[in-house]
Amino acid sequence: MRVEIVDNRPEDETRATLVEDVEEVHIDDKDLSRKTQIGTRLSLEERAELIAFLRANNDVFAWISTDMLGISASVSQHKLSTNPLKKSVA
Repeated sequence: MRVEIVDNRPEDETRATLVEDVEEVHIDDKDLSRKTQIGTRLSLEERAELIAFLRANNDVFAWISTDMLGISASVSQHKLSTNPLKKSVA
């Protein structure tokens, strides 16, 4: 099965851009896949405080859908209902 991605947005459409550079920060030393990004314009003190705060509160992040207790799977998961007997059209 071939999937073609079509972007119908006009070429002159303005796109969101970052206001500043960001750096990746690991917020769980036991699981290095748990990371986020913070701005690079922070002072060393602000950076240290923010990283400490994120690490202290890393348990509130939803890394996978099962981390979102009380949220129905029908809300957190997307299902594309297609007929497998029909030919895909791009």
